[in-house]
Amino acid sequence: MSGSVFKVPILSRMEIRNFTDTIKQKVRISGLYFPVMEILEFAMPKIEEGFILEIRTIFEMKNNHGLIIPSEKKTFFGKMFIMER
Repeated sequence: MSGSVFKVPILSRMEIRNFTDTIKQKVRISGLYFPVMEILEFAMPKIEEGFILEIRTIFEMKNNHGLIIPSEKKTFFGKMFIMER
């Protein structure tokens, strides 16, 4: 799995915190913990039509821990990096 590289603007810690606070308010989450996987698995398909989250093996992911393909609305994560709480 390789593809285009997308460069994004650098965000400060405060900008990232404000962004996650906005998302948490919209989906009614309180507390410090931000449930990234739950948001990707359950909320994103409702927010973005056609959004797909796939868990792949490390062999399939090669050197990628995660991979996002915006044109296909797909997000991939390597199985080894999904940790149980």
